[in-house]
Amino acid sequence: MVVYSSFQEVVEKEDWIIWSAIKHLRLYKNQEDFYQEGLIGLWEAYVRFNPMKGASFQTFAFHTVRGKMITLLKNAIKHETHQANLSEAMLELTVDEHSIIPFELELMWQHCDGLSDVQRRWVYKSFIEMKGPKQIAQEERVSLETVKSWRRYALKKIRENVLADL
Repeated sequence: MVVYSSFQEVVEKEDWIIWSAIKHLRLYKNQEDFYQEGLIGLWEAYVRFNPMKGASFQTFAFHTVRGKMITLLKNAIKHETHQANLSEAMLELTVDEHSIIPFELELMWQHCDGLSDVQRRWVYKSFIEMKGPKQIAQEERVSLETVKSWRRYALKKIRENVLADL
């Protein structure tokens, strides 16, 4: 039975356990991260080891280190999956916001009968280009209040057109 006087001594003599676990789990990427997690596992094994239970320190340490690495690996996979799902969702949103198919455009323009040219431009810039009132005012070189009035009257006429179609 080997007795260690400090954790530093454990690391100096038993760090092969960490590298063995890395090799056993076939970890070729991010080895520094897994080595760090292995050090934490080795420390936990050093603190929790009870020689009266019958196992050797090396066996107990290997299983503790390996368990810590497996947990890190599972969390990394879960994180990557979550990020991939978020990225796909963001891509769908981006595609949906900026690509209105012709049928949707035609449907929208059906309800724009009776709108002036500036009101039609407001509808296009607001719903197709997804621009806010301030940005539209800057582009059209008019005041913000003017853009708000275009919006107010355009929405009023669109509501009237929708109700007439019902």
